[in-house]
Order: sequence, then structure tokens, then C-alpha cells
Amino acid sequence: KLKMFPFSNRWDVLVALGAKYAAGNVWGFFVRGRLAYTLKLLSDLRYFLLILPPRLALRKWRKAVILYEKNDL
Repeated sequence: KLKMFPFSNRWDVLVALGAKYAAGNVWGFFVRGRLAYTLKLLSDLRYFLLILPPRLALRKWRKAVILYEKNDL
């Protein structure tokens, strides 16, 4: 018989659904649209800053944002 696994904490989730649109659950609130997209970009930048030197992180993040928006039809 299977038992439920109790999660001690919940994770925030943001999913990009195209250029300038996203949806997700952040701090218990459902967010969507441009606000969610902006939060997604900021979370990506935060991740890059954690693993790369600041100058390189900003350069890679900027390039990723431009390419993502350019390739979205």
C-alpha cells in the first residue's frame, strides 16, 4: 500500500509561456502575465549571479533574454 510523502516545504514555480508572458506560484500567490515574466527573468539572473562572476553573469543573462524574445513567434 502506498503512503503519501509529506513535503516539509513548498517550492515556488515560474514557467515562461512565451516572450513576455509567464505563470506560476510565488509565495503562495498565483501570478501570471508580465509580472510573472519579470519575476522569471529576475530569478534567472539570480541563478546566473550565484554560479558566475557578476560581469559574465549579466552578459550571459542579457544574451539569453534577447535570444529568447527574438525566437518567440
